[in-house]
Amino acid sequence: MTTFPDLVRPRDGEQSLLQADFRKKYSITSEFLGRGGYGSVWRAVHL
Repeated sequence: MTTFPDLVRPRDGEQSLLQADFRKKYSITSEFLGRGGYGSVWRAVHL
C-alpha cells in the first residue's frame, strides 16, 4: 500500500521531497544560528 499512492499522486512525492530538503536546510540554519547568540542564551536559560 505504500507504493500505490506514490504512483497515483506524484505531486505528493514531490512535496515530500521538497519538505525533506527544506528540513535539511532548516536544521543546518538552526544549528548555525544555535552557535550564535540566541542559541547560547536559550541553552543557558534551559540548562
